[in-house]
Amino acid sequence: ITNYTHLSMKQLYPESPQHIPAGFTLPSPSYKSQVVYVLLAMLVFLILYLSMVVATGYLLYLAIMCPMDTINRWTILLKLGAIGMAGMLLGFMLKFLFKKPDTDNPLNVEITEDEHPQLFAFIRQLCAETKAPLPHKVYVNHEINACVFYNSTILSLFLPVKKNLLIGLGLVNSISLTEFKAVLAHEFGHFSQSSMKLGSYVYMANSIIQSIVYERDKWDDLLEKWKNSNIQLAIFGWLLMPVVWLIRKFMALIYQAINLVHSSLSRQMEYNADRVAVSVTGSDAIVNALYRLGPASEAFAHSNNHLTTAIDNSIYTTNLVYHQPKAAGYLSQ
Repeated sequence: ITNYTHLSMKQLYPESPQHIPAGFTLPSPSYKSQVVYVLLAMLVFLILYLSMVVATGYLLYLAIMCPMDTINRWTILLKLGAIGMAGMLLGFMLKFLFKKPDTDNPLNVEITEDEHPQLFAFIRQLCAETKAPLPHKVYVNHEINACVFYNSTILSLFLPVKKNLLIGLGLVNSISLTEFKAVLAHEFGHFSQSSMKLGSYVYMANSIIQSIVYERDKWDDLLEKWKNSNIQLAIFGWLLMPVVWLIRKFMALIYQAINLVHSSLSRQMEYNADRVAVSVTGSDAIVNALYRLGPASEAFAHSNNHLTTAIDNSIYTTNLVYHQPKAAGYLSQ
């Protein structure tokens, strides 16, 4: 966009096609049915997960409150072991709460309207045309890509999700202005989809399940230490192992089911976003933009390989995307 600073927004903004059929960008019945399926899957997951948390919490309560008819070394050991097992199990179900959130990608650079007024004017006009909300923040990086992303936390289950826009300069470097409009319109198609909220739910569900099933962290280290402790104490750690294994297997099945249902919705969301792009640029622009991704990626990889070799000879660059069209011209020949 910086290359067009001498143009007005009327000259800069590509013209939209006329006579778009009424309801062209409305969700299809298939789209709506997939939303229902994902909602049901998330409801089932929530019920199962909360039931398991309540059950483990109740086990801990019983272990603590259960009276000891006879007090001796073995009954005390048994009670402490039961409390330890129930407490560890509850911690296992809730450990995602103590997981540190992923830090922001340092390669994503936030840009502001003060720095790039024409780009933001372009975005604002396109949002108005596609009836999409403005992005919360706009970022750029070096990639050949553009996407919508959001920083989901546990609060995202209850509060509106703020969607951010990421623009890859490697992509901008490879497409025309009309194709750029089509790509952004596709992303704003996602902005306007209420099902994006479901995406944050699925993200949180996956975070919970991944923490329980796939991640090995301090909880697992503590269990290993327990198992390797005094034999009288270690037996309770070993008894906990098959219970944890069963929970992990069960949650893995839920993980596969949720993502199977959501993948079908994702395809519908992409199709609907493509229709939004077509409605403001025609069908050729988005097709051409997608077609350019392959050559653009090849040129970027080619230039980066040569830049890596240049580093070995103490030759450096301050601009990765400068070399991309040079490599494209070389490869086209």
